Amino acid sequence: MFGPGRYVPDPTEGIIHVEDLPAPQVRFYSRDSKQTPCPRCGHGAPRHKGGQRTLHDLGDLYTDRPVDLVVAFSSHYCDTCHKHFNIDLSDLAPPGSHYTNRVIDLAVRVVVEDSLP
Repeated sequence: MFGPGRYVPDPTEGIIHVEDLPAPQVRFYSRDSKQTPCPRCGHGAPRHKGGQRTLHDLGDLYTDRPVDLVVAFSSHYCDTCHKHFNIDLSDLAPPGSHYTNRVIDLAVRVVVEDSLP
């Protein structure tokens, strides 16, 4: 395992063609539930439909390959307040982001470390 402040050479350095990059590992994750409380009124809202979202996560240290999380989630409809909403995925990634919180945190940390004297 790598510790903080210890940098190792990037195995993809020097690759100039996208097709030469290692293929990502695909991991499946489910956030599909039949019923969940409505964020507006708190009543139980049944599942209306489902969807998928692909998130790019940190690479696997053992295989030196990137990881793509395919997250299956459910969309719900509250009959009481007539509101459509999706299962909350904010613990994995911000809304609309293609990257997980771990990738964003690492990117911010690297930028801050590089700009220090």
